[in-house]
Amino acid sequence: MDYEFIKSLKLVDRYITSLTSARIQAIHERGEVPERFSLEHLQSLHAEIFQDLPAAFFAEEAQPFFEAVPSYYLDHNPGEFRQPSDPFNPHSKYRAYGLEDTVCTFYSCADEQDLQQAEAYLAGLDVAALKAAPYEAKVAAVAEMYQTLDFLHPFPEGNSRTLRVFTQQFASSIDLEFDWTLVDQQDLYGARDLSLLSRSAQYFDDPDTLEEVHRGLATLDKYGLKDMNAMIREGSNTQEVRKNLDAMLEFSLARYGEAPDIDAMRLLQPGREDMLYATIRNGIYQPDPEALRELKQQTEDIIYALHDKQGGAPAAPITGSTVNMDAESKTKLQAQCLAWLPEINKGLERASERALTWEKMLGKDEYRPQQYNDSGLEL
Repeated sequence: MDYEFIKSLKLVDRYITSLTSARIQAIHERGEVPERFSLEHLQSLHAEIFQDLPAAFFAEEAQPFFEAVPSYYLDHNPGEFRQPSDPFNPHSKYRAYGLEDTVCTFYSCADEQDLQQAEAYLAGLDVAALKAAPYEAKVAAVAEMYQTLDFLHPFPEGNSRTLRVFTQQFASSIDLEFDWTLVDQQDLYGARDLSLLSRSAQYFDDPDTLEEVHRGLATLDKYGLKDMNAMIREGSNTQEVRKNLDAMLEFSLARYGEAPDIDAMRLLQPGREDMLYATIRNGIYQPDPEALRELKQQTEDIIYALHDKQGGAPAAPITGSTVNMDAESKTKLQAQCLAWLPEINKGLERASERALTWEKMLGKDEYRPQQYNDSGLEL
């Protein structure tokens, strides 16, 4: 296995994410909602999100990082639909489930007939009626839009990013508070795969493809997956998120007599994992990326302070209390830091993503606005 090649591809993914995240943030900041939802608008979003590609790969400062990457990985045509696929060799992707199961999902051929049907579906949306519709009707409408366009999968790459922006704009247009960052990523993968295979069973005629489709559905049935409606409810249930946050704070007060705060030395002591978890979730749900950024910095400082002195790493000033710790306590604390730092980083990313969305959705007075980065979320 060529690990250097794999590392290069991961670098490509990170580079694309950094570029597209900034463009998505700019779209959200404008807060625009189109007069009508159409494939033309979908194309315009894709063109804006990916406007820096492929030129950014060939910028002078970037070229050395991507010399080993085949050109077809760098080929991007923002706003252009993919070529129709053969119904006997459909566009497909694989996803692993558990340690042993792998499921192959399929997408439409995206031919002229598929595009016309999708356009007709979008043209038939009654935004005015949905504004006045009950909550569940709004949820069903957003879920149906996502599933319809996900199965269409009209672009060679970047369908997920573009579709999230498109559906969030649609949710806003029908007065449904919705935030994709509230949706669990793994649950969403499962809901998407379930939807894709269910639609494939009605779409394809090829026996070999249908055999793979039904095999996939049987595999997914073992995992008790949620459907797309459940995902949209999860992303639109901001009141429930607030209830969960209140319950978390009450738990901390009842057990420790205090709310979670940012004191990594105390939080990372063995036996206080529930308090640490509550602090991370609190930072995500507020959202308060600055608090999690401070927790990350303190955790890194502790790791630095606990580093073998023979390696030349001095103790960080704010973690001076590590000096008098015995060897066993230091070992346990270091293990806690290394185990929890990835979770803190994930929490910081999610809090940063949600900060902008909640500012637009709830208004600046609903949470303490902080500085945040522009990390993206790819599905």
